[in-house]
Amino acid sequence: MLKKLESSREKAYNKRSRARNFDLEEGDKVRIQDPVTKKWTERGTISKILPHRRLEISFRSGLVADRNRSQVRRADADCFAGGGGGEDGDEDEENDVGQVRRGTRVRRAPDRLGFT
Repeated sequence: MLKKLESSREKAYNKRSRARNFDLEEGDKVRIQDPVTKKWTERGTISKILPHRRLEISFRSGLVADRNRSQVRRADADCFAGGGGGEDGDEDEENDVGQVRRGTRVRRAPDRLGFT
């Protein structure tokens, strides 16, 4: 009786769900989304795939954390190339994350405030 109930629930769930294309494996280089800023700033390597959509990620600093796979995506090939792999790369990593690309337009104060 219980197996029949589980089977019918599974059928009902699968009727509307779609297969998720999740092709990450252990050892893959990934980017991790910062939960506060929602930006993909952190970099790491998948060290273990855990049950229930979780991944264990090891960072360059030696820290190991687990994240939901919705917060993880495959890193670009050049994502890890810039650091050089040594300790000098850690300094570059910190500087690259905080820089914001700005336009070249000259900014002026608005006329409506009477500053001109």
